[in-house]
Amino acid sequence: MRFHLIVINICLLTTWACKSSETFSKKDLLDYFHETSAYIDYLEEQPIASQVVVTIKVDGIDDPFFFPNPFVANLFEDFLDKNTDLNYSSSYQD
Repeated sequence: MRFHLIVINICLLTTWACKSSETFSKKDLLDYFHETSAYIDYLEEQPIASQVVVTIKVDGIDDPFFFPNPFVANLFEDFLDKNTDLNYSSSYQD
């Protein structure tokens, strides 16, 4: 009986560890981001924002993300903070 409990615990810990270190593709992250209420609200409201390209590099994803303005970039950063454990860096391009 004790052996079965140990095996179950190991399986649960392994599943939890895999779940907490999920890997995302660039397409997956963008798809999830585009489905958020914050992004949908942005599309409906279309607030005025400076047109400066913002580049966000996410650890573990080779291709950087490009956003047309800081407003959308901030929405994406909030999305990353709230929904993933991924680290990122952002930079502005003139």
